[in-house]
Amino acid sequence: MIKRLLILVLLALLLIAVPCWGANYTITSTEHTVDGGANESGRGRCNAGYVSYAAGPYGVCTSADTIIIEGGARGDLKFENFDGVDDYITITNEDSTRVVITDSGEETGTGILILNACNYVDLRGDGLSTNDWVTNCVDASCYGIKVIAGSYQTNAGVRVKGESSNIKIGYIEYDGTNGGGLQVGIRVQDGTGLDNDYTFDRFEIHHNYIHDTQYSGMYLGHNCPLLNCTDAVDNDPYVSNFSIYDNLLEDMGSYGFSYKGIAAGSTENYIYNNTIKNTGLVYVGEDYVKIGIGLSYFFAGSYASVYNNWIEKTIGPGLYIRGADHLVYNNTIVGCGTGDDENWGHGIVITEYDTMDGETRDGVVQIYDNIIVEPTRYGVFSRQTVAEGLMARNIITEAGLGEWLNKYDPGLVEGSGSSCSSARGTLTTCPNVYQADTDSICFTTWSDDSDYSNDDFTLCCDYDYTSIAANACGATTTPVSGVKFSGAKYN
Repeated sequence: MIKRLLILVLLALLLIAVPCWGANYTITSTEHTVDGGANESGRGRCNAGYVSYAAGPYGVCTSADTIIIEGGARGDLKFENFDGVDDYITITNEDSTRVVITDSGEETGTGILILNACNYVDLRGDGLSTNDWVTNCVDASCYGIKVIAGSYQTNAGVRVKGESSNIKIGYIEYDGTNGGGLQVGIRVQDGTGLDNDYTFDRFEIHHNYIHDTQYSGMYLGHNCPLLNCTDAVDNDPYVSNFSIYDNLLEDMGSYGFSYKGIAAGSTENYIYNNTIKNTGLVYVGEDYVKIGIGLSYFFAGSYASVYNNWIEKTIGPGLYIRGADHLVYNNTIVGCGTGDDENWGHGIVITEYDTMDGETRDGVVQIYDNIIVEPTRYGVFSRQTVAEGLMARNIITEAGLGEWLNKYDPGLVEGSGSSCSSARGTLTTCPNVYQADTDSICFTTWSDDSDYSNDDFTLCCDYDYTSIAANACGATTTPVSGVKFSGAKYN
């Protein structure tokens, strides 16, 4: 009997001393800074490996834990020192309750919702049981976390800084209507002296709704992760291997987003399925800051794949691509370049590789299978002799000044042959399709009313590049493969 009692006592002591692994930890609306404990103190918000003290868990958060943000209204919120170590710690909104975070000035000049020195963190606003995200959703049920800009001069809705990598940011709405200064929806930048020995690596930014910004939708990376840049202190960190997808950005003060300062050799950079509408509504300055998507400062051997994006009504170009071996394909660019600037009033603009320490070559941008409708000036434009691009199988219609132009030769090269069997590689063997009248292209639906929401640019027919079928999707024609130009037989 005594032996059995001793065993029961020992078991009870073990249960008291060792916490359960993996738990939910709620962040109340009165908390502004939450520590994950992955630092020298080890005294975080969770209790892994620690006795549960009366005053709180005081332990390191692990990937087994879920951090729940209490629903309802609240002010600024910062998470720091979270590290899931090869698996993600989830930070999400309380089930069935939307979190609404308003700028209260707690983090002066930094951000409203902040991740600082975090690794393997999945910040996601899909805790709503009614979540039913669909493409280009603007309904509250799609975004369980909403960040609202205030008049305070905080410069980002969501901000990632410090030594942070392997971060996911998704299902968040940013409303910048009442924001001040150069406010941005999502910003990945340090700004605290973290130098270019560090790289922001492996980010996923997805399924976010950003609208009515005073400046840009997203600002991802730095101008100056290089030795010959003079406007940074201790230089700046690189970025690498970002996936940016399924985001909706509407009514931008300046541009949709830029991705810049990419580390040498980084090739897993993917920008796809994003929708960007209406840019340059607030910013006063040159039109190259009123673009849809911009790529800049890609170091040797690095490039991005940019595909399946919809870009509409930008004052500057829909895509602004600085020279590197980028792949730009299957994008739909409509009504762009409305500022009618000589250098920027086009569908796509490519410029020279940036002046960067140690860089000796310019890349060649491959531009193929894109649909460019009603650019104010040219469909594709090259500003400098060293801004090189190969073009093939792009459909360009109703361009104000024509299909494409090099401001200085050689610049762009269009395919001129008739062999179009390869989607990649020797693009010079296949031409573009250009028509002065969009009615001459067999798009499924073309309304010709400047309202692109009621158009369907799926092709009704295959192109053989020797004849152009009229726009007539009737009983005898079937849209090709259910997708846009990528469904044509030469994909």
